[in-house]
Amino acid sequence: MRLALQHRVFSLAFKALSPHAAESVPPAEWDRLRTHYFANLTKNLAARKELVHVIDALRRYAVTAVPYKGPVLAEKTYGDIGLRHFNDLDVLVREEDLEQTVSVLQRLGYESELPRRPSVINRYRRFLRDYAFRRPDSPCPLEIQWRLVQKYHPVFRDREAVWNRLRDAVLEEVTVRTLSPEDALLVLCLHGLYHSWEHLQMVSDVAESVTAGPLLDWPGLVDSARRQGGLRILLLGLLLARDLLETALPPIVLEAAAADRFPAELAARISASFFNGSAYLLQARSFFFLEARMIAGLGNRVRYFGGRIFTPNEEDMGALTLPAGLFLLHPVWRAARLLKKYFFTNHQ
Repeated sequence: MRLALQHRVFSLAFKALSPHAAESVPPAEWDRLRTHYFANLTKNLAARKELVHVIDALRRYAVTAVPYKGPVLAEKTYGDIGLRHFNDLDVLVREEDLEQTVSVLQRLGYESELPRRPSVINRYRRFLRDYAFRRPDSPCPLEIQWRLVQKYHPVFRDREAVWNRLRDAVLEEVTVRTLSPEDALLVLCLHGLYHSWEHLQMVSDVAESVTAGPLLDWPGLVDSARRQGGLRILLLGLLLARDLLETALPPIVLEAAAADRFPAELAARISASFFNGSAYLLQARSFFFLEARMIAGLGNRVRYFGGRIFTPNEEDMGALTLPAGLFLLHPVWRAARLLKKYFFTNHQ
């Protein structure tokens, strides 16, 4: 139970144990697991309805909103809105539609800490790639993104290409636009790397995407990841799915992994200590330096590592409010916060 909750796979545990609950699962633990499952299901259903409402409102103002992960991932890959845990709703919009998006969300009762003055918003837009909006009666925050990754990251640097590859999906009987299966899978691998593969759900997302997408364009995905400098990132996520969840990988992925042993060695190292909670801090510290090695090209690595250290995120900016004249001190503040987080904080 502790591991299932910690790794955000309690709904999958509920599904797997259901046929055996009567004879194999202690009643008290089964009741507890069932309670968590139905609470998550209720929240997810409400979140899906809210997401469709927001997308429809934005569409009326000619804004195309692209949901991914969250309810879309739960339904397209897991086949059940209740089988995945999520804390927010990720929605991608074009950067030129950001002002209109904020205006629509405010009409819907959403609030954020994003400053209203255009000059300050432009400074935030320079550093950030997303911003969270909240409504008091909403089941979870809404994260509006105008980039899939920070601009110092080489992967998905061509934002227009991402928009050209969008596909249709159905939520609440409403057709919405979402990422292509190939882009969605690479995003999941990036997300896992950014969070040091902290939870098993991150690996499960990759595994389910592979299993649910037998028609994935594997040659195109591998070639695209290689050209963008992110092949190691893709391989690490896929190899973790294989090592931890026995996911069958196509020959082209195995060939790419055989040609570069670094992702396979790293996957083996992560897998060996994955369920040792005390090892996470060491893993997070290691990933802080390993992330740059996951990117191909010296120039890309230098740009990424510098950006990772000095580009503030929403949490950094929220923790320190500076007047306009001192706004450029935020990168220094970001570096200091990272130093404290990874080297001077004891994680339990």
